[in-house]
Amino acid sequence: MLIFDKFADMNQAQAFATAVGKQLKLKTHVCKSQEESNKLDIFPFELHPPIVLVDRADEKVEKAAIALAKQYGAEFAGT
Repeated sequence: MLIFDKFADMNQAQAFATAVGKQLKLKTHVCKSQEESNKLDIFPFELHPPIVLVDRADEKVEKAAIALAKQYGAEFAGT
């Protein structure tokens, strides 16, 4: 999964997840904590909630998701 964090608030995270679903047709999961996100995909470094997990896709679509995250004030944490 692609992992995004550092959203300003849960509303921004939800808006990003919705945009990814509609524009890129990828499944997303919005998490309130790293503990919650680790149940779906363990990430060994500290994340800053809220966190959005996005299903993997081809490189072009993943790059589009990363660019979209920046529009929502988030950062791509990794995979």
